[in-house]
Amino acid sequence: MLPEPSDPFNELYDANYFLSCCGGFREFAERHGESLIPRLQRALELGAPKIDERILDLGCGRGELAYHLSKRGIQVTVLDLSFEALRIASTLSQKNGHNDKPFQLINADCMSLPFGENQFHLIFLTDVIEHLPSSRVKTVLSEIKRILRPGGRLIIHTVPNNLYLNVGYPFLRRVLRFGNGIKLAKEVRTPQEKLRHVNEQNVYKLRRMLRLAGFDYNIQFEEGCLDSPYLEPFFKTKIGRLVERLAKSRILKPFFTIGLYACATPKSKVL
Repeated sequence: MLPEPSDPFNELYDANYFLSCCGGFREFAERHGESLIPRLQRALELGAPKIDERILDLGCGRGELAYHLSKRGIQVTVLDLSFEALRIASTLSQKNGHNDKPFQLINADCMSLPFGENQFHLIFLTDVIEHLPSSRVKTVLSEIKRILRPGGRLIIHTVPNNLYLNVGYPFLRRVLRFGNGIKLAKEVRTPQEKLRHVNEQNVYKLRRMLRLAGFDYNIQFEEGCLDSPYLEPFFKTKIGRLVERLAKSRILKPFFTIGLYACATPKSKVL
């Protein structure tokens, strides 16, 4: 049985947010968790979970990732501070009646994880850190480091990349306006995102955060911002091909990617 909501946090992250605003809500409404949106599918691939591993989905949201892990027969625990997130996730857990390893749901704050040391082989932290102030993220990473087993892996996904929103997108917007006469919206953040995304990341910020927390890491970029149909005609022009080539270059790529992935392992716990 799930606990009753006991924190004002639940007013901000209510059922309406998860079912009408949170990324992937349209796919969830159509498929009821039976398919993963690309970013979660990529996170799953990066985690490379094994059947005998104990896994934690930290800040699980609707629980799609945990559902797909559970369907593989993998032991997974989900944790979220939002009561409504866990209520939605519980509906997915109940769908797995045939599975001998339904996932466990825990209502708790990720600042103080209710687990002992060295408990988990793999932890997913997808689309969470942009919702937490930097000081809280520091504590969360410390807690994750504590509960990961030696050789354990942490998979992070965060969106948006603020270098794209603040630099890359405005550049593309101007290029399209003056080059093709196409006017894109000046602001791409929704009111809901402005309210909840208090700690937008970029590759340099994410690297520093993981380094200071004592993790070895590999950062990967989430593609997609150059795939808009508005850009196709422009990229067929001579100047457009040049812009596309530069945007995909090693130096400028951090400014032209939607989000970021990180695969991390605590330095002191490497096998």
